[in-house]
Amino acid sequence: MIWIIVLVIIVILALVFFSPAQKEKRKHGQIKKQIQRKMRVSEERADEYIRDMKGRLKKKYPGKSDQWYLEKILSDLERGR
Repeated sequence: MIWIIVLVIIVILALVFFSPAQKEKRKHGQIKKQIQRKMRVSEERADEYIRDMKGRLKKKYPGKSDQWYLEKILSDLERGR
């Protein structure tokens, strides 16, 4: 009986850890770290820049996903924009 409970807990934890939402969250974190490294600034300053640029991009390109905005910010930084 206890093995079933342990197995159920392991399955639930695996589903939570490997869920699409968690994968997206990790991807966002990775892109944010890349932006921070490109800018060579603190995490707080990079977050401020990301918020500002996301606001500008949302006006110019409405309806895109957060992932798209982060990738656009990183792409622009890599191209020196």
